[in-house]
Amino acid sequence: MSAFPFDAAAAYRIRMIGKSLIKSGHSFDVYTNTIHYNSLNTDAKGQFDGIPYVYLHGTIELNRSFLIKWLLFVKGLFKLVHILFEFDKRKDIVYVYANGYNESFNLFVLLFCKLFGLKVVQEINEWQHNDLNQRWVKFLMEGPVTRWSDGVVAISHDIKEKVLICNPNLKTIVIPVLGDFREVRSDEIIIQEVSDSIQYCFWMGLVDGYIQDVLFVINACARSFHDGVDLHVVIAGGFSEESKNRIIEEAEQCCFPVERIRLLGYVSEVQLDCWISRAKFFMVPMWISEKSKYRFPTKISFFMFAGKPLITCAIGELGRILEDKKNVLFFRPSDIDDASAKIKILFDDKRLYESISENTKLFANEKLCYTSYSDVFGDFFQDIIGK
Repeated sequence: MSAFPFDAAAAYRIRMIGKSLIKSGHSFDVYTNTIHYNSLNTDAKGQFDGIPYVYLHGTIELNRSFLIKWLLFVKGLFKLVHILFEFDKRKDIVYVYANGYNESFNLFVLLFCKLFGLKVVQEINEWQHNDLNQRWVKFLMEGPVTRWSDGVVAISHDIKEKVLICNPNLKTIVIPVLGDFREVRSDEIIIQEVSDSIQYCFWMGLVDGYIQDVLFVINACARSFHDGVDLHVVIAGGFSEESKNRIIEEAEQCCFPVERIRLLGYVSEVQLDCWISRAKFFMVPMWISEKSKYRFPTKISFFMFAGKPLITCAIGELGRILEDKKNVLFFRPSDIDDASAKIKILFDDKRLYESISENTKLFANEKLCYTSYSDVFGDFFQDIIGK
């Protein structure tokens, strides 16, 4: 249910999974029924990074009324049924990226795959439904999603453990956030706007959905600024006027100059690469919560491939695979003072900064590159076919 090829973390995850499978000798096609509009997506059918894709409802002109979007969604469902019917159940596998949080679509796909005898592999990179407002999602994730699938690709070992409690016989594999080293394509506008003398913390994501993360970053940077650290904050990702106002209010309350905060909105990959490559460091707050425990933010692969220090928390999978002061700097969750202290360390200790930068890139190339998982993926899907 992600737009393709551009739709923030979801589309990027699908691309990396696809590229890894293709490298292992499998074919990989993307069918999306999203009704989310993204101006960067220009074709309803095509190929990107070697991955063929199709918008099931036939259009990328999705800045329409709710009624039109609903009709397009229904049209796409009928098209999907026809496609699933034509699949060969002896060799085709349906890889579902819906996660139970796109409830109706996920259940629809699972039902028809069962009806047509097709093998299903489910992507699960979130597990955050244990509250009274998520009963339907809880039913789906702990019921049909884990019991009707033949395999699960989990983004963390914590999710894998949850999945196996629901279905001990389910074939599972843990694949962390994936990325690829990309040569940064220069964007002259950004290069002109940001001189080398401007040092900034960079964060990206859905600002409205992760507004607490953004406010934390601003507070931590503000305290460092008042301790003499000359830095700015750059935020990439779509945001509402309400979120913008909250960010301004937070900056004013913690006495951080508003002019030192840059809200980019949603940017192209070329612009994103350029902003990331010119950052001083990155910060990804994590929390002591169910959501953070099972997360592995996609943005981390972008940051680590850039070869600049990442400041985050040893929560869940991050604490399992990253090493403090070697390829990351950890701060205590929710502790603004500790986060600020880690920022100051990066500015004061040049040797540590360079060491972490080098090790970060080495780690990304070894552990987060999609090519490292091609054989593992190939074997996993081959086993599913042979079941």
